[in-house]
Amino acid sequence: MPSKKFKYYSLLISIFFLHLFSIIVCGFNDVARQLAKPNANKYFANLKSVSYWAWFFTWWSAWTSLITFFWVVYRLIKKNNASYWTQFFDLNVVILNLSSGIVFTAGWILNMITGGKRNLLTNIPKGGLESLRKIPIGLLGLNAKQGWIIYNLTWHVLAPCLVIYFFWKFSATNLLKENLKTALFTSLLNPTIYFTYIFLRPIIDYQNSYHFKAKSYDYPHDYPFSFFNRCVGKPTWKGDTYQSTLLKQIFWIILVLGVIYLAYSLLVYCLIKWKSSAKIGKLTFNEKKI
Repeated sequence: MPSKKFKYYSLLISIFFLHLFSIIVCGFNDVARQLAKPNANKYFANLKSVSYWAWFFTWWSAWTSLITFFWVVYRLIKKNNASYWTQFFDLNVVILNLSSGIVFTAGWILNMITGGKRNLLTNIPKGGLESLRKIPIGLLGLNAKQGWIIYNLTWHVLAPCLVIYFFWKFSATNLLKENLKTALFTSLLNPTIYFTYIFLRPIIDYQNSYHFKAKSYDYPHDYPFSFFNRCVGKPTWKGDTYQSTLLKQIFWIILVLGVIYLAYSLLVYCLIKWKSSAKIGKLTFNEKKI
């Protein structure tokens, strides 16, 4: 049987490389799709551009991977889970991965049930998919469709499952449970930082990100999700006739932040309760160093 030490390190390293693999595939594919278009924004669609990656990580799954990278490095150094902030970090990374997987899986199942035209798992975006042959997927001898399916399952199912298993096996929530109100409040730090990043990035990086760009919905989109456009009163697609006012913007901001904060808090509460109900001695990492 593999030792606990081996499981600990192998899980963290696997999580890191699964997210890295997904980021590489997604980045290559996105740039290739854009460059395949007649009116491609070659100024922006460039993997060497810092502005491109600043925009890329506004997407929730990419943001999840970014935070997970830092978390893996932290947990490779900090093996003891007896501190509040280690437990806090573990919990938030689980929520990020879990929510990313739930949103993707729910969307895929919904499309399958309703017979939607866009299957999130097998629908390959048009343009430039031969680029997949130049990266790890192609080296395995897989065609574009097979690679696309593996990439999606890796990013939205396999990686989150490994993070959840690590949480179940090596994390603790006893300190979070003792300070539940504080845990609920401090856990909102991550979505708050994300929202702040989402709204400030177009302002700070305007010159680089929006060169040759006319509308908020043109590539690169100002915001990763359409409801953020409503929050700032910008059109979400070509021909959008929505008339924004200050009151409508305030309504959308309260609605979006309220729903997401509520959902995030609910996940925090449920995961703390679920983990606390487990047999700590069996399911969590000892407070002794490896």
